[in-house]
Amino acid sequence: MPHGEATVLTELPTAGDGADLQSETVQPPDDGYTDVLGNQRLWKKTLVEGRGRDSRPQSGDQVTLKLEASLPDGTPVESESGLIISIGEYDHIQALDIAVLLMELDEQCSLVTSARYAYGYSAEVKTSTGVVIPPGSVLHCTVTLVSVDDPIDYASLGPVESLRIADKKRERGNELFNREDFAGAVNCYGRAAKILEEHCQDEPGVSEARVRVYNNLAATQVKISAYDAAIASCDSVLGLQPDNIKAHFRKGKSLVSKGDLINGLRSLRSALERDPDSRLVQNEVAKATLELKRQQAANTAMYKKMLGLRDGPDNGGRGRQQQQQQQVSWIRRHAWLLGAAASVLLSVTLAGAAYRFNS
Repeated sequence: MPHGEATVLTELPTAGDGADLQSETVQPPDDGYTDVLGNQRLWKKTLVEGRGRDSRPQSGDQVTLKLEASLPDGTPVESESGLIISIGEYDHIQALDIAVLLMELDEQCSLVTSARYAYGYSAEVKTSTGVVIPPGSVLHCTVTLVSVDDPIDYASLGPVESLRIADKKRERGNELFNREDFAGAVNCYGRAAKILEEHCQDEPGVSEARVRVYNNLAATQVKISAYDAAIASCDSVLGLQPDNIKAHFRKGKSLVSKGDLINGLRSLRSALERDPDSRLVQNEVAKATLELKRQQAANTAMYKKMLGLRDGPDNGGRGRQQQQQQQVSWIRRHAWLLGAAASVLLSVTLAGAAYRFNS
């Protein structure tokens, strides 16, 4: 597998038992907390007043935070004196993206957040300090807003630094994908792709970086049933690497899921030609082929019913001759109907063509 891609050609993870905890609410340890979102999942209490509402940051601003985080039993999770994040870009837990927008410069506050806005419900997370956070864990944080700066100016950074930031956002997307936070993963992969497209076009290695990002983006879009977006991401990969197996496979699955079995099978078979030993691709090709045959059989039965034909034993040439005579007889009796239908179909087709041409 190319370095940095979130998945190989295996089934993507599905939500486990922890998904049932997503309706869980949390309560603050004492009075004075504000229910930030009105859903009892994120609480904020000001400990030290800041410099006033005019000093609050805006979405996209870079902020420097002092952060102390722990589990409800007091187990330390994280201690950062100079944590830098871009607000709204999923650089850290989502609770910070939400709550810091309500903080004033130099303010210190206490946050209590459910796992929904912290480390998720699907799997345990191991921090950089080696602390294991169980799935569904409530988090207690003390946050100080140290400084507020303008959003990153990628044009002034240059392509090398922009490429580094894009890769960091891709890696963050991988973390969120593995936690099954697919909305956050899409956000990170999308921002990484935007940086690569707009600020790193001529940098060596950018093509490989774009392939990794768009492949991971497509995998995530498939997970949330955003099939048109996934197809577009796969096409971006195939424009750079026409033989990329993952892109052919995910495009095929997306097309099949949209009901386009013929083109979906074409993409799946392209993946199978390039990886004939993949059981996953073989299974998807087999399933799509069976579904296509089932639909074709259903259509054939419908047409026979419309033509007044019945299935029965083939009594040699005589039986076939009788069947052909039935078909000719029906067509002669209903020639006017077929002609009318053809005229209507032609009119609709020409009208549609004229509309598309004039649009």
